[in-house]
Amino acid sequence: MTRRMRPHIRTSQLLAWLAASTCAWPVLAAGSDGPEHPLLKGCGANALPKCAAGLEARALKAHATQARRDGHVLWLTLGPGSLPMRWDDDANGAAAYRYLGPLAGTELHLVMQWGAGGAARFQPVGPGMATTVKLNAPPWPSPDGRMLAVAVAARPGQVGQLALWGRVGPQWRMQYSFDPDPGMGFEFKSWRTDGAALRLVWHCPQQSGSTQLRDGPYGWDLIPPPPGHCGD
Repeated sequence: MTRRMRPHIRTSQLLAWLAASTCAWPVLAAGSDGPEHPLLKGCGANALPKCAAGLEARALKAHATQARRDGHVLWLTLGPGSLPMRWDDDANGAAAYRYLGPLAGTELHLVMQWGAGGAARFQPVGPGMATTVKLNAPPWPSPDGRMLAVAVAARPGQVGQLALWGRVGPQWRMQYSFDPDPGMGFEFKSWRTDGAALRLVWHCPQQSGSTQLRDGPYGWDLIPPPPGHCGD
């Protein structure tokens, strides 16, 4: 398991910080499946090609000045004076792409890719984001649009992960990454309204629990931390 090391914090300091940083969270519907991602309405994180095609049709209609499809080719123009970006579906089914729409408040757009194995990957596209970035779950923008949270569930053929991307000047950079032991994954619940924390659930095959990723005096960290291994 890898996680960033933190300097030791005295219990009194930690309790005082937690009390000071508590603020209202948005109300969520009860359930263990988490909220529905706004760009995957009715499809879920592992959208099937048929479902994703419907999502793209809706997104292309809503954002026709920026995105269009010509047969097996997807085009996206980020703004006036920008060169169009191109994604080509593979004729043999090795790769297919669908435009999902803009990520609210971020100046980024989201393109989904899947291959013959059926696992979806998500590419945030826009100013300051490297074109090589591919995510195993759809990113959730913070309320101010300056952060992206990526919570990856552990499934057959997919390891769990938690990552946080932030806008640093003109660039998007990874601010935090946590790669748990095999079998453990994460589920996004909500951002806090000030963007300084997000609610999560960690899952193991036989157990699960709640945690928060908080921006504290020594950087982002999980409080309380999940177990070191599934079964602990």
